[in-house]
Amino acid sequence: MVPVKNQLPNIHTFAGVIPPARSAAFLRAAGGDPERALALHDWNEAVGAAFYPMLQKAELGLRTKVGAAMEASWGPLWFTDPEFLRINDFAVHKEVATAIHRLMARDAVVDADGLMEKSSFGLWVGLLRPIFNPPVWMTRLRTAFPALPVTEGRHELASLASHAANLRNRIDHHELLIGLDLSTDHADVMTLLGWIDRSLAARARTTCTVRQLLRAKP
Repeated sequence: MVPVKNQLPNIHTFAGVIPPARSAAFLRAAGGDPERALALHDWNEAVGAAFYPMLQKAELGLRTKVGAAMEASWGPLWFTDPEFLRINDFAVHKEVATAIHRLMARDAVVDADGLMEKSSFGLWVGLLRPIFNPPVWMTRLRTAFPALPVTEGRHELASLASHAANLRNRIDHHELLIGLDLSTDHADVMTLLGWIDRSLAARARTTCTVRQLLRAKP
């Protein structure tokens, strides 16, 4: 009789649907144990999913706050204002143009709400770059982000926002999370949420399961 242990699903069971390089990475992390490798693969999916609600809150909050600051500087259609367009940031203008193209392709209204819906997280992180300091953040940072500690500034906010966007992209693209310092990542996203809005951070804290999953890592 075949031992029960050998009948358990393992990373090799899914050889036709999990890419070989991915399986090999989980096998290395599991010390060559194929059953533990599958458990780590499942855990990788679960912890990524657990991060998602807090990352979504951070992204939506950041979009709203940054969008309000842009509108206060250049009006409801701030992204079409000549003064905004003169700012030499190719990446930001490319992101805006892509979002407008998506709206026009669907015959949708090109307005701030549409831009917020069709643009990437990267646009809103990009709008925190130093080039936008003189026209926006030198005067509007504390108004837009009243919960930002006095010891922190635009640079620190942009750094955490960029880190959150990168983590979100890693999860979106099914990348391995097992080698990351996810405890620090979790703390950083929670800090970002607190800087965006304390009540938003409190809500995320009551529903987040990341820490429990970190403790349960196979």
